[in-house]
Amino acid sequence: MNTILQDEKNASEVLCLVRESRVDEESKYWESNKNCVKVMKYDMLDGGTSVENALEYIFSDNNNHEECCIFHVASVFNPCKEHEQMALDNVKGAEDLIAAVAKFPRDKTRVILTSSMAGE
Repeated sequence: MNTILQDEKNASEVLCLVRESRVDEESKYWESNKNCVKVMKYDMLDGGTSVENALEYIFSDNNNHEECCIFHVASVFNPCKEHEQMALDNVKGAEDLIAAVAKFPRDKTRVILTSSMAGE
């Protein structure tokens, strides 16, 4: 699952939130493409903590970000015996994302939420 946070006024800086197991791979990819992408760990079942950490980074006094757009671009999808639990986890992850974003100024954050195309 990738969640991308981008400062709308400073489009050159992008945060890419990925599963912990993919942080190194994604970091190497973005470094090799010479893009200004900061990769951070994301866990969709951590109650929104990793999203809040990323938003705190964006809106911290050390950064000059005025607005943020979050692209939540995928859900977990794979054939498994626990397909109902997988769907419930995806819903919980999306709900936690929205709850985390709601803790920050609404006029400064936007969310684009999509589901996995694998299920369609």
